[in-house]
Amino acid sequence: MAGSAGDLVRLVAKGHGRSRAELARMSGMAPSSVSLRVEELIDAGLLREDGEGASRGGRRPRQLRLHENAGVVVAVDVGTHHVRMAVLDLGGRVLLERELPGDIAEGPERVSERLVEHLRMTLRQASVEQLPLLGVGIGMPGPVDPGAAKVVAPSRMPGWNEYPIGRRMSELLGVRVVVENDANLMAVGEHRYGWPDRDNLMAVKAGTGIGCGIIASGKLHRGRGAAGDISHVPVHVPEPVTCSCGHSDCLVE
Repeated sequence: MAGSAGDLVRLVAKGHGRSRAELARMSGMAPSSVSLRVEELIDAGLLREDGEGASRGGRRPRQLRLHENAGVVVAVDVGTHHVRMAVLDLGGRVLLERELPGDIAEGPERVSERLVEHLRMTLRQASVEQLPLLGVGIGMPGPVDPGAAKVVAPSRMPGWNEYPIGRRMSELLGVRVVVENDANLMAVGEHRYGWPDRDNLMAVKAGTGIGCGIIASGKLHRGRGAAGDISHVPVHVPEPVTCSCGHSDCLVE
């Protein structure tokens, strides 16, 4: 297992790493490296260390806990005709969830502005304005380049090709924004929290189109960006039908 700060926070959040010694065993990192990163996370207000755990023969270790009131994050699911938002604390507890109307065809700038308006309203309704917003995750209904946080070659999203929604939302909100395809996010969530012992998994999302997130050998498989895009699997029909992607005879036009 990798030993990034995020990995250590996840171990603490799941209850697997309740002390520095446990984090060193679980992560494979040197105890000195773990202690250094834990101190950094405590100074950043993400972790707290108090109480005493069970002794394994030596001094009783202090317990590490997630500092749940250090801030909040917002998850955003952008659909063709809807937007879902959820405010979560750092322990992953959903504080408020809302579904709002939306229209992806309004174009990237207008949709981005609406997302910011909805997000700020959702934070107010969750009564967490006193807590810092630490980050935003966005699921998009089309192919995404997650490294550049932009939509690439979507078939049903006019004006969105190469639009850097991650950068634009980050400019408007002043926080880090992560962007991924919605079906991919669903697959990662199902794998991590529902089926962590399975190396291979497929999660199908059926809406205006049909997408599929693929976990292969324990990792998200993107292919060239269109892996799992079931909507555009070609089918044989008596009369050819042109799809919005420009090809003929796709499963979902």
